[in-house]
Amino acid sequence: MKAENSAKIQFDSLSANEAFARGAAAAFLARYDPTVPQLADIKTAVSEAVTNCIVHAYPDRIGPVTLWCAEGRRRPAGLTVSSVLVAAGEPARVLGLIDPDSDLADALAASGRFTVSVLGPESRRLADAFNGTDPAPGGPFAQASFEPTPWGPRPAASESWVGAEVESIEEVGWSALVRGVIAEVAVGDADVLAHIRGRYRAVGPD
Repeated sequence: MKAENSAKIQFDSLSANEAFARGAAAAFLARYDPTVPQLADIKTAVSEAVTNCIVHAYPDRIGPVTLWCAEGRRRPAGLTVSSVLVAAGEPARVLGLIDPDSDLADALAASGRFTVSVLGPESRRLADAFNGTDPAPGGPFAQASFEPTPWGPRPAASESWVGAEVESIEEVGWSALVRGVIAEVAVGDADVLAHIRGRYRAVGPD
């Protein structure tokens, strides 16, 4: 089947271009009159794809796959997040880019606390369940065992995780930049799950 229309865009691997990519995709698809939810889903997919390329496209840079979780008003929420930065200091902080329209964004605003867990190689399907690319019967939290913490739920299999308090949530382009003050840290020595050049790989903790 031949495509009715197509476009190719090339730009530098700068985080500032994420918003440009989302806007370009939205403008290209406007002629098809998508619904607001459909357009939001497309923008989110483009944002994740561009972010993954920017963060993980370099062979000497390996980014672990993390799962962010928080208790919502009615139920917990979680999201696989690849754009993560830990800033050392007193206190240390964790920063991440998330979808501002996600359930996690609402849960963070409601609870003011969250966990960030580094997933292991055995959690590939869990990562896909929380980013919406893999079927999750009963919801993503039903796909693994979770343990409660003062900061929110965390996967029981994750040895490395942090508990943090929300410091701020700020819109940056089409994403929401979450800043959290780290209150609790656990560090394990197991292999971690990384996303490198579009594929999952197991890498050592070092």
